[in-house]
Amino acid sequence: MATRLGDGLKSIPGTGLLATPQANILFCRLPQQATEGLLAEGYVFYHDRWEPGIVRLVTAFSHSADDIDQLLDAVRRHTR
Repeated sequence: MATRLGDGLKSIPGTGLLATPQANILFCRLPQQATEGLLAEGYVFYHDRWEPGIVRLVTAFSHSADDIDQLLDAVRRHTR
């Protein structure tokens, strides 16, 4: 699921991965409005601990492809 999430994020203008995911954790750059929008929708993740705009997203075996796609759709909505 981390690979699916990483590939999806790479396709969204204004976002970017800091490194290729090696396991289930992704560090990426998101626009501030995307971070704020995701938090407002109830997504929970670490953000701005490293530097502004950097977030850590973690996938788990319990996440489905649909879960990942819903997150990617939310990121797209908030980066327009």
